[in-house]
Amino acid sequence: MQATAEVMAKDISATGHFAVYGIYFDTDRAEVKPESEPALAEMAKLLKSNTALSVFIVGHTDNTVPSSTT
Repeated sequence: MQATAEVMAKDISATGHFAVYGIYFDTDRAEVKPESEPALAEMAKLLKSNTALSVFIVGHTDNTVPSSTT
């Protein structure tokens, strides 16, 4: 289940942070996949409704190692 902008705002207000899940990338690629749109739309909604909000975004990856192309 995708968190809404309202839930994000409440968590940020209560704890100072919020983890966003549902932003996807292919292995060894920087382009965001189309199925990430719902999470990104909620983040945009949060930022548009809270224009004074300043955020620091941190990303994490898994330990998948791309296969060699030699």
